Amino acid sequence: MAGELKNLLTAAGFNISEIKNWPQLFENTLIKIKEDKKIYTETINEIKEIVSGKYASAEIQTLEESSAFDIEIIIGAE
Repeated sequence: MAGELKNLLTAAGFNISEIKNWPQLFENTLIKIKEDKKIYTETINEIKEIVSGKYASAEIQTLEESSAFDIEIIIGAE
């Protein structure tokens, strides 16, 4: 699943730094974005559109500033 999403995002021009399994299972797919990156609404909307095309309900949440990444996508169980 993550590999397919990586391919879609890469084809759209996004740089994917890492793919790994999340230790906790979520019901819905999460797009976690650092607060200071939320100003890039066009990019966020493009990512959400790509993710929502593959996984029904993608929810945007705030990513901790201590994260090494600007955005994390956690694929949910749906």
